[in-house]
Amino acid sequence: SERLKISNIRLKLLFENSTDGMFLQNERGEILECNQKALDMFGMESLEELNQHSILELSSDVQLDGTASSDGLIIHIKNALSDGYENFEWIHKNKNGEFFVASVRLVAFEYNQGKLIYATIKDITEKKKSEQRIIESENRFRALFEESPFAIALFDKEGNLESTNRSFDLMFNYNHDEDSFNINNSKYVEDESLKTKINSLFNGIVIYVDSIFLNNNPFTGKEDQKTMKINGYPLKGEENNIDQVIMFFEDITVEKQRQLDIIENREKLKKALEELNFIMENMSDFIYRVNKDDKVDYVSKSVEKIIGYSQEDIIKSYNEKGGFFISLNEKNNIYKKNFEKYIEIFKDKSQHSDNVEVITADGKKIILEINEFPIIENEEIIAVMGIARDITRRLKLQEVITQTEKMMSVGGLAAGMAHEINNPLGGIINGIQNVIRRLEKDREKNIKVAVKLGLELDIMNQYLEDREIIKLLNNITVSARRAADIVSNMLEF
Repeated sequence: SERLKISNIRLKLLFENSTDGMFLQNERGEILECNQKALDMFGMESLEELNQHSILELSSDVQLDGTASSDGLIIHIKNALSDGYENFEWIHKNKNGEFFVASVRLVAFEYNQGKLIYATIKDITEKKKSEQRIIESENRFRALFEESPFAIALFDKEGNLESTNRSFDLMFNYNHDEDSFNINNSKYVEDESLKTKINSLFNGIVIYVDSIFLNNNPFTGKEDQKTMKINGYPLKGEENNIDQVIMFFEDITVEKQRQLDIIENREKLKKALEELNFIMENMSDFIYRVNKDDKVDYVSKSVEKIIGYSQEDIIKSYNEKGGFFISLNEKNNIYKKNFEKYIEIFKDKSQHSDNVEVITADGKKIILEINEFPIIENEEIIAVMGIARDITRRLKLQEVITQTEKMMSVGGLAAGMAHEINNPLGGIINGIQNVIRRLEKDREKNIKVAVKLGLELDIMNQYLEDREIIKLLNNITVSARRAADIVSNMLEF
């Protein structure tokens, strides 16, 4: 009839234009009919060429489940004939030996007192590759999940813990067989602001909590204070509803303590620098620094007490006028060295000293002792530090000490000279006294010697008197005694 004719035409169109390979075979395995897609799949030009190859020749030796194709084919055909249909996956290969994975459906039906098998073959190679990529991606994700240094936990939409990684279990000492945990349970989350943020996850809001203090381990109940960084992300399901929530926990206790230590150390350093600056600004010396651009970029405030000029005036004087000292070791030379000279000076020594003269703001001359040291970085002199000290009083004291030492030396010399002078003076005085005594006319020994010699002592004494010899002798004695008194007074001084 016309209706049957139209139906056959439709079936033929569907058969010929199907995106799946289709063929009809008898119980002996002969292919009675096939569509163009089936020929294309196997790389054949015609049905006759296709029938020159058996199904086994167009199959892999071993199938996906490890079964030999020869055994598997018999089983699948047998099942189709007995049950009426059979669905399975099969590895085929085309005429060129290229393999592809196919989803096969066999349908058996009665025809002229026999059975025919209608086969539909769908190439699912790309689907299998996609599935494999998904599996590999899931495996990689699982590996990352398990090996992540961050503690990761997955919660269902009710807040119940579904899955954790190893870091989470170790961090919280979590036992999957014994412990249960709900993120919304106030027993474990006491921080109301954190609880609010966690609840917002189930409304599709990503959360970032920089630091949370957990006063005890929620699973063991033990005191285990930690500082945590928590990130949470809502996960949507197929209907775009939030089915799960994933949270990342990072233990930043050590990092937080390190930050606190850094802050504390900064405060200590700041205090130490303030104390050092106070000492530098109020010390009796003043400090200055000359940089590699040959400019003074620092002078301590104590310079004002010593020289009377401000820090700004000193820096300006050095940088613009050529210096602020007069060197005493290099007369009339302004005390300013260019940086090249500094490099030359410190080539063989680590310190340079000099005494310089300065005119203070009130017109006084003072002497400064300068000690300079190189500042070295990467084996290069980048600046020179100088320490200047007012040694005017010290030098004056040294002069007094030197003068005193000279006077002491003179005193010692005078004592020696006095001793040497007193000896002959004593001899002179004693000698004159003996002469006068031997001229006296009343001495018995003088009389005996005069009688022996026939000498009149009265006449001799009259002669000495008339010639004033006795007077001269007395004058010599007086002069000698006066010289002795002068020496004595000099020693007493």
